[in-house]
Amino acid sequence: MFDTFKFNRLCYLVRTFIISVFFVSALSFASGDGGGGGGSGGGGGDGGGRAAEMSYEKGKKLFFENVVCDTCPYADLELEAEVVKTVWPDLKKDIKRSGEIGTNLRFSQRNSLRDFIRKRFAL
Repeated sequence: MFDTFKFNRLCYLVRTFIISVFFVSALSFASGDGGGGGGSGGGGGDGGGRAAEMSYEKGKKLFFENVVCDTCPYADLELEAEVVKTVWPDLKKDIKRSGEIGTNLRFSQRNSLRDFIRKRFAL
């Protein structure tokens, strides 16, 4: 015969599992897309995975298109960690929304650019 107790218990377990999967996926999505994740700037630290990698690549592209291109403000910048560390305070100001570089970038682009520079040049 049909045991309602076992059926209700099974339904409870399935519901709990589905809710757990939903929360885990929501947390991983929120921490991975640069929308306000960890202190390292949206990638959620080292656990960001694919989203952190995409943010890094986007920042790399923005860096070469908006920071060190031939007509960009830092066109003559040597791409060495020590040199970038010396100009980082000024560069950080220029990347802000009101700065010379940041005025043409969206919030997520500015974050990706900052993340790339920090990771690439170990700042």
